[in-house]
Amino acid sequence: MAKRIRALTTFGRDLDSLLKQAGIPSIREYADACGVNYKYLLQLRTNSERRPGRLYLDLLKPFTRLKTLDIT
Repeated sequence: MAKRIRALTTFGRDLDSLLKQAGIPSIREYADACGVNYKYLLQLRTNSERRPGRLYLDLLKPFTRLKTLDIT
């Protein structure tokens, strides 16, 4: 069976870029830091129908703690 590859959403590309800048090695580690389910993050990265909703600010907290983003 062929492995199905999904394209990254804009959120997924931005997330990958921020993870690289912050030096966070894996999405699983990032999910733990956010307190968000790992599988949910994978869906956000590849499924254009899924939206972060009110969790979006929580998803940015690890980056603000690491001073990768400056949100005031």
